[in-house]
Amino acid sequence: GRLIIYDTAGHEVFHRTHSLFFRGACTLVIYMVDASGSNQEQVLDDASYFLAFVKSGRPPHDPPPYVIFIGSRGEECKRQKMVMLEQVVELLEEKFAGFFIFHTESFVLDCRNAISEDMRLVKRAIAVGKEKCLETAVEVPTVCQKMRC
Repeated sequence: GRLIIYDTAGHEVFHRTHSLFFRGACTLVIYMVDASGSNQEQVLDDASYFLAFVKSGRPPHDPPPYVIFIGSRGEECKRQKMVMLEQVVELLEEKFAGFFIFHTESFVLDCRNAISEDMRLVKRAIAVGKEKCLETAVEVPTVCQKMRC
């Protein structure tokens, strides 16, 4: 199987198209976490909104989406951001229990360094998510696969 990532950056202009990509899809959520780590409530609100939006756009019989949280700007106050992000994910796991599969770890990256150990760990997390999604993916008929339905 292949993993295709659609980056809509959460922009409202793309909300009408989001549901096209949610059916049986892996969901990778990336949030910018500020240097002070004081925006936990805003990150929680934004992530809750987006995950509720994903939930509303998916048929109930679809397998649960796989979610990985990544904080950016890891070059600034990385440990503080990691603690905050872990707390946010814990609250989201409670709120969306049974609907999403959350990756066991979250990440805070310095995106300026594409060959870091952290980036390698994120790539591995995405590979795990891909495999989990493929295990539960809805089968697409061969005719549709060839026609790219």
